[in-house]
Amino acid sequence: MKEAMRDAGLKEPGFDTESFFTVVFYKPENAIKKTREKTREKIISAIREDPIITTEKLAKICSLTIKGIEWQISKLKQEGILKRVGPDKGGHWEAREG
Repeated sequence: MKEAMRDAGLKEPGFDTESFFTVVFYKPENAIKKTREKTREKIISAIREDPIITTEKLAKICSLTIKGIEWQISKLKQEGILKRVGPDKGGHWEAREG
């Protein structure tokens, strides 16, 4: 198993035989980044389709918690990709092109 993981360019699995036999597999480093990028793309796309979309709707679309959406939106705002125009209630989102 270790050899197959090495051959695939993945981190070798961890083994624990203290009390039970446990194998721990690790995701490739870029898998987490790709997942985050897909989530960001979903958020931006949803906002472009519906600028008054709520965080609740975004959470359902992205299969995240509201806190997860708020974190993503915060990062997108810091990077200048998203901008909130107007108040929380009654305002809308603007997504930068690019």
